[in-house]
Amino acid sequence: MKFFTQVNRIFFTAVILSSLVACSTNPYVAPTANQATATIKGFKTGTSINNSDVARIKKIDDLNNSDAHDYNKEIIVTAGTHTFTIETTVTRRFFSNNYSAESKIRTTLLAGHHYEVKTSTAKDLAKVWIVDHNGKINSEIVSQPLHMSKTQSPYMMAYLKTH
Repeated sequence: MKFFTQVNRIFFTAVILSSLVACSTNPYVAPTANQATATIKGFKTGTSINNSDVARIKKIDDLNNSDAHDYNKEIIVTAGTHTFTIETTVTRRFFSNNYSAESKIRTTLLAGHHYEVKTSTAKDLAKVWIVDHNGKINSEIVSQPLHMSKTQSPYMMAYLKTH
């Protein structure tokens, strides 16, 4: 019995360590001070954490964004064309389920400009796009199906399909 307890501890430790390594692999590095830059940030709709749609910038040019958890943080990027991987998460008050979709958007950012990811959800789809500081759409509008977490009930998806 003691042997299996030790094996479980070793396995658990290995899983945690591999998760940490995976998160730090290929990190996005902000540009140096002498490069032309733009800023971009995520987006949140809703009034609380229990009733919201959040768009987070997960990757920039396939490099992991270490600040992906903070949708409101402005990320400094070099001016030019980039591919952003955006994760949209939907949470609704009377269900504790989260639904998410991942989208890739390729767009060109101009030096000195500020950009924001926008999202809207309807039924079982998440739409994502990027706007400039004037609110003008600066990318294509990408639609992706929302997927329910494997540990959550199907009731939220039914709700989304009817609203």
